[in-house]
Amino acid sequence: MTTFSIFPPGATLKALDVSFLQLTAAVLVIAWGLYVTFLYLFHPLSRVPSIHWSAPLSGCYASCLTYSGSRRIVLYDAHTGKQGLSQSLPVLRVGPNEVSIMTNNGIRLVYGGGFERSSWYEVFKNFGKQNMFSFKSSRAHSTRRRIYAMNYSKSGISQPNVQRIIKSRISLLTRFVAQQTSSTGRANGKSSPIAVRNLFRALQADIFTAFVFSDSVGTNFLGNLTVGRANTTEQLGLGVIDLFHEDKRDAYFFWESESPFKTFARLFGWDGRAAHANAEKWVSNLISAHENSMQTSPQGLDGGAKPRLGDGSVHAKMIAWTHPEKGRRLSWDERASEIMDHIEAGQDPVPAVLEYITRRLSLHPDVQARLRQEVISSLPYHFGDWTYAMVDALPFLNATVLEGLRVVDTIESYQRRVVPEGGCAIEDFYLPAGVSFPPNAE
Repeated sequence: MTTFSIFPPGATLKALDVSFLQLTAAVLVIAWGLYVTFLYLFHPLSRVPSIHWSAPLSGCYASCLTYSGSRRIVLYDAHTGKQGLSQSLPVLRVGPNEVSIMTNNGIRLVYGGGFERSSWYEVFKNFGKQNMFSFKSSRAHSTRRRIYAMNYSKSGISQPNVQRIIKSRISLLTRFVAQQTSSTGRANGKSSPIAVRNLFRALQADIFTAFVFSDSVGTNFLGNLTVGRANTTEQLGLGVIDLFHEDKRDAYFFWESESPFKTFARLFGWDGRAAHANAEKWVSNLISAHENSMQTSPQGLDGGAKPRLGDGSVHAKMIAWTHPEKGRRLSWDERASEIMDHIEAGQDPVPAVLEYITRRLSLHPDVQARLRQEVISSLPYHFGDWTYAMVDALPFLNATVLEGLRVVDTIESYQRRVVPEGGCAIEDFYLPAGVSFPPNAE
């Protein structure tokens, strides 16, 4: 009987192993070559100019720009033709399935509706739960926002209890600054150096926690200010909210949100994770204190009992809110995630802008004098008589604040959106469904 074999006559096991390894290596190399060829020549984004030769293959170049803090500048230069490209380009490819857009038509198209958020936003979850900022669905985002939209409106900010909170904290800070710069706060005829950013961090935290909870539950970092010292983060006790400060935030959110480096973040556990856990514990304590001040048990809040709304704070509205479709209230973890997101949102942008404005005013006495004259001539002598409407009506003050917001990056991250089903065309480029991009509004 004739027998058949797939192996050549006289072939040894060792020789067969070598041949199999060579065949496997050859197949992998060919497959890799075909994949690279597809990305560079046949991918739907192959017509889009690349920010870097490696962009069609990997997003590492763009992530490295983000890490170094130069992404915004490099992208701007590339879009405007200053990066060695022959012309201004409204759309640039920054990764295998990611582009950068800088065109008015593109911005209007994206924010006109239909472009949902990408999974990048999930890094902003707290307590394992989604919040308004981390929702990918615009519908879920809008539903959550309506709970407390009135609190953040002009009419909400103008309420007497909110004005009382703001004025009392500003008075604490201005009294400290006056003492620090007076003769009693001077050493050898010179004022002691002050960590200015920390003054505004303390001010923002104290105002905002009182606004979100109540006047009695808010933090009191301003109470730790001491004349004659630098008032560092450690001295003021601000370390508990280090996660919201740019250095620690970058250490945590960068590794967690940049796709090429997520695996490394999982393996090595960067320092930002400990700061995140510490911030969650701090927020938990604030929530518990507010619940106790409302004289309503946590079980009653998540159950069916109707809580006392107190002064209508943001947290009180979250407790009382019932989902219009699902008919349920927010769980404790959902409220905690939302509250933490609110506190985080302004903890670095507000101090950064105020620090910049303060410094620029100190370098330009003429601008400072003009601003001072507007305030003196337009507002009552006593600070307690000022109202939000009065301050809001000062044109030069508004221009000063808007200039600070224009110059300082209040949101340093790149908030990615996703092209919806059916794709879209921006300028002369077609973007298929699933492509992500952060619109650049510069």
